[in-house]
Amino acid sequence: MTIRFFNAACVALLLCTTPVMADEKPAPIEIKTPAGWGGETISLPPEFAPDMKVTGTEVIRFAPGMMQAKSDSFFSYVFVFRLKPEPKLTQEVLEREFLTYYRGLSKTVAGSTVDVGAEKFKLALKLVKPDKDETIPKGLTRYSGKLDWFEPFALKAPHVIHLEIDTYSQGDQNYLFVCASSKEQQPDNIWKELKKIRTDFESGHVKAR
Repeated sequence: MTIRFFNAACVALLLCTTPVMADEKPAPIEIKTPAGWGGETISLPPEFAPDMKVTGTEVIRFAPGMMQAKSDSFFSYVFVFRLKPEPKLTQEVLEREFLTYYRGLSKTVAGSTVDVGAEKFKLALKLVKPDKDETIPKGLTRYSGKLDWFEPFALKAPHVIHLEIDTYSQGDQNYLFVCASSKEQQPDNIWKELKKIRTDFESGHVKAR
């Protein structure tokens, strides 16, 4: 069963896409996931965060326990942004765009009667360097960090999302591949599955510069 990222009030926002001519439509983004994962595809910037400066498409895949607060895969998912070449995906741009995205998401889902404290959301990223346990494909830049925000779906409370963000370019487009979870990274928790999905995607998609 497909897991909707938004509640019923926000489904219309997710389904808004920018029409393109058939001969201009880029190839679909294929993310292979295990059975039971759900997904959505939306246009960027989304209606819930119109101030985002990036333009393109987002493809999301949700773990089965995405909206189950007691699940081992609660708020765990992967997503890809396929973007126009500008702006360049610097650390500063990533932090700004993700804060704009999650502030808009939280406020939209929570509704006008709830103060989510969006101005207090924080995102701290750092550059990840390859080590003996995990390699990073050539032509790719990886950041890790955590987002402090207000989770408006299941908890309706302050919450932390742990992130790994890969950025790279293919042709005239920029890409992000993001692993995200409320769980901190452990060798045998949901992060093992998230990283397997990422490896499978990038091994067939990322070409060395």
